[in-house]
Order: sequence, then C-alpha cells, then structure tokens
Amino acid sequence: MARRLEALGPLAARIAGDGDLRHFMVVLSIRHHLGADWKILVQALRKMQAALRQGHRWKDAVVGFIRLLESTHGRNGHHPHEHLLVSLNVSEDFDVEGFFGWVREVCERHAKKAGRSCDFQDGWWSEIPRERLIGAVGYLGSADKMGTILEEFSTTTKHQPLWCIPPKAFAQVWRGSKGMRWFGVGGCWKSQATEKTDEELDEERETVGQVLAHVPIAVWKAWTPRERRDRRAVVSDRSLTDAQILEFLVACGAVAGPPPDPWGEEAPDGFRGS
Repeated sequence: MARRLEALGPLAARIAGDGDLRHFMVVLSIRHHLGADWKILVQALRKMQAALRQGHRWKDAVVGFIRLLESTHGRNGHHPHEHLLVSLNVSEDFDVEGFFGWVREVCERHAKKAGRSCDFQDGWWSEIPRERLIGAVGYLGSADKMGTILEEFSTTTKHQPLWCIPPKAFAQVWRGSKGMRWFGVGGCWKSQATEKTDEELDEERETVGQVLAHVPIAVWKAWTPRERRDRRAVVSDRSLTDAQILEFLVACGAVAGPPPDPWGEEAPDGFRGS
C-alpha cells in the first residue's frame, strides 16, 4: 500500500497543476462497539462506497479518487474507516456543501440497511489546496498513521506489527481481510504503477549500495524481539538520511561499516557473523 502511494507522487505533481480540479480529503466511518465483527463493519463501509460511486452526482463531479482503508482498535473494539482523496472537476461556485450533504445522506441510508449508523465527526471532509496535494497523498501512507502505539488507542492494518492490537483482534482482521484490497485508485489517479504486483514493485526498488553498519551477534541477541522490529522499521524509513540511520544504529550498539570477513585473517576470535 505504501509503495503504491509512493508511486503516485509524480502523478500528484501533474494533477496539482490542473487548475480545473478541486481536491478534498474525506473520512467515511460507522459507529462501532466492543465485540462487533470486523468483517461485517468493513462490508458495511464497502456497500456505502459502492452506492456513492453508482450515484449520478458522483459520476458527474468526481474525476478521480484514492481510497485507503484504515482499521484502528481501542477500548470500544474495531473501528475500520475509509480515507478518500477525491478530485472534482467543478467550478469555483460549485455547491460543495450540497455535494457532501448528498454523500452523507447516501452513506447514512446504506449504513442503516446494514443495521449500522454513520459516525461523521466535525471536519469529516475538507478541501486540499493544490499546493498541498502532494503532501496529502503522502499523509495517506505516512508512518505516523501506521503502527502508532498510544496509551489507550492503537492503529493497525493487515500488514502492521502484531503488537499494535491484541492478538485475538489481529486474528479477526487477518481472517476477515483475506482477498481484500486496503488501497485503491480510480479515474485520473489511476496509474500503471499502482496496478503492478508486489513482486514488480520489489524488483524496481531493489538497489545495491553501501553497507552503513553491522550488528554484532552479541548485540543482536541482547535486543528484544520488539527492539529488533522497531530498529528495522527505522532503517527502512526513506525519509531519513544515511547519516541519520547510521547515527541511530551506532547508538543502539551497531558498528559502522561492513562486518569483518569471518574467514579472513582480520576476523576476531569467536566471530560468527552479524
């Protein structure tokens, strides 16, 4: 999901230059309670979205969208909700309030059919200035929205660390999300890159570069499993420079540079790899 969002960066720059488009961030949510089945909640959300896309007002105004499912879990149980970036081909005097009033009415009607009710918070939709469009795309997949751990509230997706939510809750998400796409695009936001397979994206991103540091086996064993996962996540953070990553690793006990050759003359006694 994050890699596909990354692939939309160049496209966002081009779309931002189209003066005829206006862009909005939208959150679609339904009320939940402890014990509610995750899959049933998501299915209700999907039916709401399908009804929107089939509506003539949507077809007349919306020229593209990015859809991202986020699923949080807290003391009231599962709370799946959809983040949408919607691009409208409308004039400045377009009745924005009326359009989103229609969106709300359709969602509430179809949520009721599923035995649910919507949970529209203040600011559930907001316009994004063109100069902030690239940042808005990045926000959808930003690290602070994925795997965040707070005292009473945690967030996860199918591909998130297991410690973010209770194991029983994670198992329910895993089972219910089989074959489900957490991310999708349509219209002007659709690109060839977002349709590529995970294997194709992995191949494109594969690079051979400098080894910044190595972790001696004794240091690695001293780290807890959670510390290992957390530190791997930092190393994978593309927003950090090599110097910042190296500084972090060394502070955690790593050694700058590649490891010594375990079969070479310079290998220290007892060295068995990193």
